[in-house]
Amino acid sequence: MVLVPEETRVDVDRLRDIAASIGVLLDEHREQFDKLYAYQPGFGDFEAARWLGDLVTDRRDTILAHVTFLRRALAEITAALGQIAGEIDATDVANAAAVSQVDRPARR
Repeated sequence: MVLVPEETRVDVDRLRDIAASIGVLLDEHREQFDKLYAYQPGFGDFEAARWLGDLVTDRRDTILAHVTFLRRALAEITAALGQIAGEIDATDVANAAAVSQVDRPARR
């Protein structure tokens, strides 16, 4: 048995606030990620230094791949929240217009 709530409530402004917060989160850390993109290890030109440099580069690239994925996912979430908020607003306006037509007395 599926229980259906008697009423559904969504705080559209809260959805927009959450979307904006996600955008701020991405912007706050952009500079650090950009610095990480630019980092090139330089430990020297001998076997252990090259090995360590390769290891650090591999770890850096792995982190940056995760950052890229996270940025895309959060951007999609932000866009979806904005779209959902807009659709809910539009539905509320349409419903209010329909209800206002029902409430009007019939003209003779």
